[in-house]
Amino acid sequence: MKSKVPLKWNVKFPGLKIFLLMALLSITLAVLISPLNNAMHFFNNILSGKLKFLVFRVSEINLNMAIRIIALIVIAPIIEEFFFRKQLLGQLLQKNSPKTAILISSAFFAVGHFRIHELGSLFIWGLFFGIVFYKTKLVETSILLHSFSNLTIILFKSEFHAVTETNLLEYITIMVASFIIICLIIRYITKNDKLKVDFQKK
Repeated sequence: MKSKVPLKWNVKFPGLKIFLLMALLSITLAVLISPLNNAMHFFNNILSGKLKFLVFRVSEINLNMAIRIIALIVIAPIIEEFFFRKQLLGQLLQKNSPKTAILISSAFFAVGHFRIHELGSLFIWGLFFGIVFYKTKLVETSILLHSFSNLTIILFKSEFHAVTETNLLEYITIMVASFIIICLIIRYITKNDKLKVDFQKK
């Protein structure tokens, strides 16, 4: 099965719709996937009666932080998406089914980060980067989602709180809402064949 994903790169910029969809998708994914960031630590805390929450944080902006932000939300997403999605996934799609190609490229993406405790979360991120790339046929989409996902690392931190009836209900509500939003966004991307018109050629 041959892929229709082009291997050449003519840079395009996202419209407001794509921008907002990828921002929302990254936040909800960060929430839903957070237990898999060091899953053993998460389950040990669950057994101790603690829940993991993502909390917004404001960091002091200095030169080191500015360099880190540029590296995380600009340089890394472009390099990684061009390699893992544009090249690797693009080639795999020409010889494999979309499901197989996305699974393989996601596995390489996860292992390629050399962070054993985060293999699960990295693999799932890779799946979604692959899905949006394949469905939109544009690496710019996965770069945008990747940038937003890395931005959540800067904007949110994990905190464990003792389980209460109130925060347990809050936790379940947030998780269910995140799952529903993710499903709706992916469904929209999957069904909307004209999503590419939201990008403008440079």
